[in-house]
Amino acid sequence: MVPAEIVYETIYCARGEMENRIKEQQMGLFADRTSTGTMRGNSTAVYFSSIAYILMHDCGDLPLKKTTG
Repeated sequence: MVPAEIVYETIYCARGEMENRIKEQQMGLFADRTSTGTMRGNSTAVYFSSIAYILMHDCGDLPLKKTTG
């Protein structure tokens, strides 16, 4: 039997954190829109949105790396 505290911290909190990242992408980069008439067009738009999300996330920390001692 796994203690409830471990299940909460390792599974439940991780799931909630992943849902937050999905929500960030949907809200911040408009990944929830399907504005084209084809599946290929929509998947391409979501693909580029995902790339933009990764770039924004990774580049957002760059200026702060020089501030830590």
